[in-house]
Amino acid sequence: MRFSERLGYKKPKMDLQIDKVDDALKAGLWDALMLHFFNDVGSEIDVLGNGGYTDTFFNISRRLWHLYYKKTIDSLSSNPLETRWEIRRHFLESDFPETYDFIEFMAQQDNDQFIEFCNRILEREKSVFRFVGNQLAPITNETELAEIEQAVEQTQSETVSKHLGKAVSFYSNRENPDYPHAITESFKAVEEAARLLTGDKNATLGGAIKNLKADGRVHTAFADGVSKLFGWTSDTMRHAAKDQVPETGEAEARFMLVNCSAMANYLLSLSEET
Repeated sequence: MRFSERLGYKKPKMDLQIDKVDDALKAGLWDALMLHFFNDVGSEIDVLGNGGYTDTFFNISRRLWHLYYKKTIDSLSSNPLETRWEIRRHFLESDFPETYDFIEFMAQQDNDQFIEFCNRILEREKSVFRFVGNQLAPITNETELAEIEQAVEQTQSETVSKHLGKAVSFYSNRENPDYPHAITESFKAVEEAARLLTGDKNATLGGAIKNLKADGRVHTAFADGVSKLFGWTSDTMRHAAKDQVPETGEAEARFMLVNCSAMANYLLSLSEET
């Protein structure tokens, strides 16, 4: 977390790539292409006629020229290294949607390892897209991001804002994401919102939700849902033995960040009504 965010001078943002592909993401995706399709391409033909395309790269190149670039196959260079360089230049200069067009086209060449590798890159660089089968699909949207930003930027509770700001920073750190702490801070934000609504600064989340349910201020189903999610968090993040804690990854952290932001916003809206 940066100094300005850590000390509250600046609100952290969800640094997700929604309608962009930055240099780090594009470089990672090109590496995926290199490792799975464009590594062994052949060599320039020498004076004795030795060299040329490998069979695999020649077939891939023809499909690309004919089906993707919509160019004539006879415009392919006789030098496979030049062809790879042309593919590389086109990919690295492509805009956001074309980048995904290209890797989706390549994923349809029946390479499961390429898809798995790409998904790791997309997760690491915080893209909002993942391969589902051989097609890319969004895993979050503007509405969910708006929910998080509303909870971080609200002024009713500085403590709620700080906890969610920490959760965002833990989640969004591309170099060393801390998903377990992102989940913990997300639930702390809900706990603080519930405390604000009950007026009990020392209440646990379970206790606060139980009181709100008894007073009829929250629906039974909402209270039960919060309690069950809190139980899951407790089991995995707080009370389970270290060697028994299930793996917590990006998907779980994103799920909890979005839903805890929504729950905090809801509870804060109830406190406004009282």
